[in-house]
Amino acid sequence: MIIAVKENVAERLMAALLLAGVLVFLAAPGWAQSSKVPNLTGKWDIRANQTKGTLHVSMQNGTRFSGTIFSEKMIDGAIVGDTVRFTRMWGSRNLRQDYTGKLTVGADGRGKITGTFTQNLKGSFPWTATSTFPIKNGSSAAASPAATKPNAAPGGALPIDVSGSWSFRGDRNQTGRVNIWQNGQHFTVISCWPKTEENLKAGIWSSYKGEGTFQGRRMVFKVLPSNREGRSADQGYVYYWTISEDNSRITGYYTRHGKRTTDKQFNYYKIK
Repeated sequence: MIIAVKENVAERLMAALLLAGVLVFLAAPGWAQSSKVPNLTGKWDIRANQTKGTLHVSMQNGTRFSGTIFSEKMIDGAIVGDTVRFTRMWGSRNLRQDYTGKLTVGADGRGKITGTFTQNLKGSFPWTATSTFPIKNGSSAAASPAATKPNAAPGGALPIDVSGSWSFRGDRNQTGRVNIWQNGQHFTVISCWPKTEENLKAGIWSSYKGEGTFQGRRMVFKVLPSNREGRSADQGYVYYWTISEDNSRITGYYTRHGKRTTDKQFNYYKIK
């Protein structure tokens, strides 16, 4: 089942809002406190862009969960506080939907999630899901970082921290560079490189910008080029990145117009 949606492209502010968001985020009360993770396992009645169906969370481990939505796989499920995120993925089509929403629990104990989703990283469409069972708390969530970064526990992963400069070998003098700004669960990426040897010699670099929301430890986002006049045009590029558990490496690939451009994955390392 495919939900028909209309494309909606929007421009966003970057530097000033990003700085303000970081300050508000760090000042938010309770940021360094641990909390119980709601258990989402079970059947949910979902309505997505007026289409009714079933969302089934078949497995949950701490803040991560997976299952099915309608007849497709639900992957990269995560709950942080009262924010729920997951991806609906088609196995045989170049199609995906990314969902985010807020969880509330009623007087009867049943949960309700209300939010929006995108289709192929475009648009913003409403969805709600209501549990057919009372919500219970599971195990405690790991404490979020405060002023310092925690060490990785055996078999565990550090909270995501990818702000800074990255390159293919972690070399500051490399021509291919990526800069990432992180604001909580949101990120902005500027990727730069010279496209030809002539451009490299002339010091001409191409610059692409993308932004999005973390999906577990994945970053899936469209990038748009910019020119000297500040204009940009959609060239069909979408990046698919995965962050290592110790935040030291980003692996990934990219597609253009829905087709993967290379079978070889690349690696980015943080510049020290």
